[in-house]
This record gives sequence, structure tokens and C-alpha cells, in this order.
Amino acid sequence: MEVGEVWAYRERGRLPLTPVEILALSQKPRPSRVKVGFTADEFEGATAWVPLGRLKTLWGAHEPFLEDERKIDALYEAGRPSEHEIFLSDDIFDELGKGNFAFRLPDRFGVLEITDVTVAARLTGMSSEELLSDPLTYSTAGTVLVPWQTAWAIVSSLIERNPRKVADILSRYRARLAKEQQEARAEQAISRWTIGADEIRDRLAAIRERFTVRHEYDLLLEVIGESENALLQDHVELRAAAAEHEALLLEVLQVFKARKSEEAAHLRSRIRASLGLPCEESGSKQSEG
Repeated sequence: MEVGEVWAYRERGRLPLTPVEILALSQKPRPSRVKVGFTADEFEGATAWVPLGRLKTLWGAHEPFLEDERKIDALYEAGRPSEHEIFLSDDIFDELGKGNFAFRLPDRFGVLEITDVTVAARLTGMSSEELLSDPLTYSTAGTVLVPWQTAWAIVSSLIERNPRKVADILSRYRARLAKEQQEARAEQAISRWTIGADEIRDRLAAIRERFTVRHEYDLLLEVIGESENALLQDHVELRAAAAEHEALLLEVLQVFKARKSEEAAHLRSRIRASLGLPCEESGSKQSEG
């Protein structure tokens, strides 16, 4: 951004764009405002310091900018998810999406941005054609934007293909639910002795109802269906098998410890490394000390 350029200015929301000329830039290290002059006749040469966020694009590119907005609006209108569907999807993307998925805009949740379709296909098991099948899907700035229906199909596929990690997510949700319930009991106990307790209790209840993880937990169980117990059992059995494996290696380590051959020493070192134990040299030096 430079002095003399003409930019497209928008007051807030989705009001029409207005051309403004950049008159001055803030001298602060991280400027948040610029001085602009309104060039349209109805503003009669007015000037103002405005937030950078209200300058959307160079005026010469405002038509493509508006076209992008229209396409995003169409994607948004095609399917509006609930707040809790978004929260769950974000958790799934953070855990399983490898940084390849993100919702586009705060005021247009449900429009999903895919960084790399090839990676998305590998992660989800969906074909590229399936990921791009919705007629409203389009590419912009090297990424692909898809509507909520496709986004939810991606979430479901990630859940189906990662049972053990999903079991971990369920476990975390349970722990958070237990903490939420404990905090709720504490808040209720305090509000009993507070002036205006009923109003405070109602406000706290409303906040908890909106942000409780219970909604995401129930939604995830709904996606998983009847496989929840199998998922958790699989997870528990995996942990038990890992512990048994470690115990067996420790037993084998004791057997090889009595052997002096070079092969035994090599196997002993590999076992110690797999268990995260220090090498025998450092261990023996510590014991000598």
C-alpha cells in the first residue's frame, strides 16, 4: 500500500465498496490505520483515518473481489452448519487434517478451504473428483473452496479412517465434560450466596450451554454410530499390547545382559534404544560414580 493509490473501502458488513485515495500512512511500527480521501462526489472531498481492515483491495480489482464474494456467499447459502458442527470439524481438522483444511471466513463458516486436493484425497480416501463434485466449488489463489456438504463428508471420512485417534478425541471430550460438570457445581454453590443469584445462574447456564463440549461429544458419537465401544476397546487393547511388548523387551534385555558376544551387545543396544533407555556406557559410568 502506497500514498496515491486508490483502494476499495467498505464501512462494515457487506455495504457497497467506495473508492478512496491513500493520503498518508501511519508512522507506527505496526500501523492499523491509514488516512484516506473519499473521491466520490457525494462525500465532497472528506478525509478520515480508517482501519486497514476496511480497505479490501485496489480499486482496479474491486470487480473480481466482488465476484469472489458472490461465489463465497453462494457456497455459504448452500448449507449452513451449526456452531457445534463447526467446533467438532475444527477439532477433527486440527487432529487429523495435517493443516490442509480451514474454514474460510468468520462470518461465512461452513465454506471450507482445501489447500491441496491431492493431499485431501490421500487423507480422506475420497477421490479428487468427489472432493470437487459440487457445482459451486471453485478455485481461488491456489486453493479450493467447497460448501458445507463436502466439508462434512471430509470430516466423516477422516473420522472413519482414524479410529484410534478419534478414540483419543473422545477421551479428551469425556475429561473436559467431567471438568465442566465440576465447574458448574462450583458456580451453582457460589451463586446461592450472591445477590441476584437467579440472574447470574441463568447467565452462567446460557454460557455453558453454548460452549460445553457435550455438543461436540454427542455429535461425534452420532457420526461414529455403534462403533464407539469397538473404537475405545481397540484403543485400550493397543495400549495394553504396547505395555506387554515393553515388558517382554525388558525381559529379553535381562537375558542378553549376561551374554558377552558382539551380537548380544548389539541386540541389547537396540532394545535399550527402543525403550528410550540410556546406552549402557553412560549407565555404567553413572553406576560407577
